Amino acid sequence: MSKNLKKLCLVSGLILSFLIITGVITYVMYPPERIKSILTEKLSISTGRKIHLGSAKISFLPIGISIENLKISQPNFNGFSKNQAVKLKQGTIVLALTSLLQGQVEVKKIQAQGFDLNFEVLKNGKTSLTGLGEDSSQQASKQTFDENSNKLNDLPVDVDLSDISLSDFNISYKNHQTKQEVKLEDLSFNSSLFISSNLQELKTTG
Repeated sequence: MSKNLKKLCLVSGLILSFLIITGVITYVMYPPERIKSILTEKLSISTGRKIHLGSAKISFLPIGISIENLKISQPNFNGFSKNQAVKLKQGTIVLALTSLLQGQVEVKKIQAQGFDLNFEVLKNGKTSLTGLGEDSSQQASKQTFDENSNKLNDLPVDVDLSDISLSDFNISYKNHQTKQEVKLEDLSFNSSLFISSNLQELKTTG
């Protein structure tokens, strides 16, 4: 066996050992039930809605977070024909390994399969968006607005999502005032999104 091949095997073994040890430590510190609990609580606070999450776990190939059976409820008003505003069968957020090794979190890819969006307008004018995030509005305003200038603060880093993939995407719109209904089913698309940290540049493709 050549020296170069031996070095390659040694490096590969070290990397594999590192990934295994990291995986074991991460699983012990953040088991699936804890990940599920953290995500459910954060989503509930940020949206002000009831959240149901079937499962959530950290994946290693690729590195990221996988969730299943996510449901976000409609506002707490009578009149909605569907209980959930959002339903997601399966979703994956893939993180960039090089950024993690530098102590930074960079989202590389977002994949969603079986995504249902139900938007309704009630007779009294309330919609599926009414009250969205109101439980955390005061905290959010402190974090995102400059009290002196009344404008959005810069982001800490650029937001660069090179791959956003949605499949089996369904949209349902129902207006109880006009009796209008629109349904779009089995949509699929790929896209990318870039937002500069100073909020001066926005690019989308797809």
